[in-house]
This record gives sequence, C-alpha cells and structure tokens, in this order.
Amino acid sequence: MASKAPTAARAAAKTRLVRMKTGMVGPDLHLVHGDEHPFDDTPGPNGEPSEAQRIVNADFGEFADGKA
Repeated sequence: MASKAPTAARAAAKTRLVRMKTGMVGPDLHLVHGDEHPFDDTPGPNGEPSEAQRIVNADFGEFADGKA
C-alpha cells in the first residue's frame, strides 16, 4: 500500500525527509525499514517537537540528510 497523496496543508508545511529504522503503518501510510518519507517538521505552538523530530527521538527513524 502506497502513501496517499499529500493534502494541501501537508504540502505547504515545512517537511524533513526521515529514513525509517522500523516499520510504521497507519490509515494514510505504510512504511518499512529503509523507506524515506517526508514528515512535518514544524514545531508545535508551545515548543513541542515536530512530527519528524518525535519519530527520530523515539528511534523509529533518522534524518535522511544525516543532520541532527
């Protein structure tokens, strides 16, 4: 199953490419080890980490560009 096309809001958001270390499946995506996928990299309104950063912090993936 491939990822759904990005919504207009997601396409307009700042994203960062994450290379998966593990699988992640949801209603809109199916990722396996080694897949690269753009995740939202916009911090939350109260300074919460972005979706991309949360995935890296949880050790589910790493930034594909190698930068922290």
